[in-house]
Amino acid sequence: MGLLIYIAISVAGILALYALNRAVVSTQPAILTSPGMALEALNRDFPAVHIHNGTILLSADGRAALLATSEPDKTGLVVAHGDKFVTRLLRPGDIQNAHGLKIGEKTSLHLIMEDPTLPRAEFHMAGQEAGAEHDIDYWLRRFSDITPVMDERA
Repeated sequence: MGLLIYIAISVAGILALYALNRAVVSTQPAILTSPGMALEALNRDFPAVHIHNGTILLSADGRAALLATSEPDKTGLVVAHGDKFVTRLLRPGDIQNAHGLKIGEKTSLHLIMEDPTLPRAEFHMAGQEAGAEHDIDYWLRRFSDITPVMDERA
């Protein structure tokens, strides 16, 4: 009889810890649903940053954003990591490699950074959106001290 009580208490304790974990830890991944949300996330960590002409690139999956600041040598970066956003204010020297890739209608931008805590970021665009924020060359030029590469495939 004592063993059954011990097992019941153990199972109840495990279930209580599981329920507490589910209640405390969000299981929904962070998603950027608008350019304003990306700006808000960046301004949380860098309140003095101003965006140049509202130029913000959101990835198609909402997991990353690039923000052109009013200072041409700084670019805001917001990347979803779990249920939070990681932000960086990038300068050209922070990027090891940047390259664009265009396959048919799909375009992507890949950044490899010097930051070991955030070594890379990818931006996938769905189609041929208009505006400077969707021009891969525009973003590659912002990281001017590296040699950007644009690869176009049919």
